[in-house]
Amino acid sequence: MEPPSELEHENAALRAENAALKARVAALECESAGQKERIGELERRLGLNSTNSSKPPSSDGLKKPPRLPRVRSLRERSGKKPGGQKGHRGETLRPVENPDVIVNHYPEMCAKCASKVPADTSAAYRSRQVVDIPEPKVVVTEHRAHGCACRNCDTVTWASFPEDVRAPVQYGAQICAFVVYLLNYQLLPEDRLAELLSDLFGLKMVPATIARMSAACAQRLQCFADAVRELVAAARVKHLDETGFRVGGRTQWLHIFSTALLTFYRVAAKRGSLLSGVTGIIVHDHQSPPVGTKKSRPVVTGGRKSPPGTSPRVGNSPSLTYPRAENPPPMC
Repeated sequence: MEPPSELEHENAALRAENAALKARVAALECESAGQKERIGELERRLGLNSTNSSKPPSSDGLKKPPRLPRVRSLRERSGKKPGGQKGHRGETLRPVENPDVIVNHYPEMCAKCASKVPADTSAAYRSRQVVDIPEPKVVVTEHRAHGCACRNCDTVTWASFPEDVRAPVQYGAQICAFVVYLLNYQLLPEDRLAELLSDLFGLKMVPATIARMSAACAQRLQCFADAVRELVAAARVKHLDETGFRVGGRTQWLHIFSTALLTFYRVAAKRGSLLSGVTGIIVHDHQSPPVGTKKSRPVVTGGRKSPPGTSPRVGNSPSLTYPRAENPPPMC
């Protein structure tokens, strides 16, 4: 067998070099595709402003972006006139039969001869009503528990104060309810709520007192919150989600468990800190960490897992199956 000629050696070297170049080209194409995708994302971010994103107008700087033409509505004309339609029951001010305050106005003199007209000569009247709110005013109620001496043995017996009157001076239930409503439902910050109470009622209430009122209300509702938690945990189908936020400079997690009728909120220091005793089916967005409990092994039913390093697409909502509860928990 003859040894390979010089031409064959050169051919083999060229083939190896060609394969290496092809591999290099493939790697460069892959790298170029990634760079193009990154450049496109960066260009998209640079093009964001207050008109095409959620960025505030203050972030636009001195150079304001041109206003885009308004998109015309795709709705077809109905042929109806704008405003309330026939048969629509509108909401408007209507006079009441028994007003709280009546102010009588009498003429001072006759419109014809300028003689004085006494009020008892009124023959009829026309009325107009003004709906308003009373001027805010704080009402102070003093409770006096008297001590009465017995006529038989001269023993002085003292009356008891109402159960909810426990301090020499305290805020009443109406003020506490007003504070808790504005703080937790209308979401007024404590400092602004204290300013509002001072402006409207002249109450000099510090934020610490507002926080104590809210905490006391939460303690009274603990039994209700526990009942909602048990009912949601034992429901056949429930939704679970969580979101991170900062509390006192530290990251906390707000867990939400809900059904069609009930919603249970809970704040935890760990994202994967889940409720115990969960049964039934949980619908969630399949974000990490996986939903599960130590006592039951979840089974993913429906939806598709996202590729590693990517986020799930909107609409992928797998559910986890747990053992069904035999009997729902009772209310408190």
